[in-house]
Amino acid sequence: MEPDWNTAGVLGAARGASGADEDTPIGTHHLLAGVCGAKGRAGETLNAVGMTRSAAIAVLRRKRKTDDVWQAEEGSGPGVPATDVLGEHGGKRDRYTPAAAEALTAAIDSARQDGADKLTADHLLRALVARDGTGAAELLSLCGSSPQAVRDRLAGVETVTDDGLDPLLHPTRDILLGRARYQRIGLRRRLIARLASIQWADLPVDWTRHEAGEQARRLGDRTVRTEHLLLAALAVREVTAAYPHMVNAPDGAEVEPFAGGAELTARGVTYAALHEVVRRGGAELPGDPRSADDYVRAAAGGGRARAEGERDSAPAQSTGPLVESLLTEPTRARALVETLTAGPGA
Repeated sequence: MEPDWNTAGVLGAARGASGADEDTPIGTHHLLAGVCGAKGRAGETLNAVGMTRSAAIAVLRRKRKTDDVWQAEEGSGPGVPATDVLGEHGGKRDRYTPAAAEALTAAIDSARQDGADKLTADHLLRALVARDGTGAAELLSLCGSSPQAVRDRLAGVETVTDDGLDPLLHPTRDILLGRARYQRIGLRRRLIARLASIQWADLPVDWTRHEAGEQARRLGDRTVRTEHLLLAALAVREVTAAYPHMVNAPDGAEVEPFAGGAELTARGVTYAALHEVVRRGGAELPGDPRSADDYVRAAAGGGRARAEGERDSAPAQSTGPLVESLLTEPTRARALVETLTAGPGA
């Protein structure tokens, strides 16, 4: 049976998700990653349970980077030629794991039973989540979901998953998961970020900079100041703590990407508490010694402000130096933290 145009895109995306390696058969996890980007109900269903395209890419990249093997049972052997499953519509060089071939065959059978002219992404998704123990199930688990959650959604049961985040952090979470995009970074960069599948969690300082602009906007402030940088550092840290699979850093890495937010948390400062103080206003705060942009440039340059036009050899790897400078100098951010952490008798 011929895939419709949407499903043809899914199969192509699955090929890319497998690493375009002819020695690696396309598995159910690769097919599921392909469905994440599908138009219509299939993609929307996965998006709703946290299985977004960005989440799938983050997990797959980390697996490849760490050489971590998939624990699921996909079947053994050289793989099933795509033409054996999809006929002339299968890629001549593509091969599927036995589990992926089985899921595709089941999807085709289901499409025929429904009287469909072509194979759709909906049929494929239903087949991929029909049973546990596959690579697709493992990918869902690594993204904080499950095949049952998807089956429930497809059946019209819309359970709400509580990730423990304050609702104020949901916009930041949706940016991380790829459900939303920063609108103030320019159309060209947004397109580049999407096409290159850039993950904000891989760019902690850059992400904090853009998030600070959003924090200021949501609070009705036209100028980004150091308190907005502090809010952003906490926001990205608390969100990534709730979604650790989005952070593409091996366990035991020497550099903590979101060390700035972790330092604030260790001092007893939370995003919700800081946001409330900033929102309420009224506190006497000093003027910042430098602009927010200058603090970011210094952190991105490894502790020194970069000259205009100077480029980094590599992106800054941690928000630690940024928050350290904000708390060392007599900034508005420092004054707010001192207010929040002052004892009862202070």
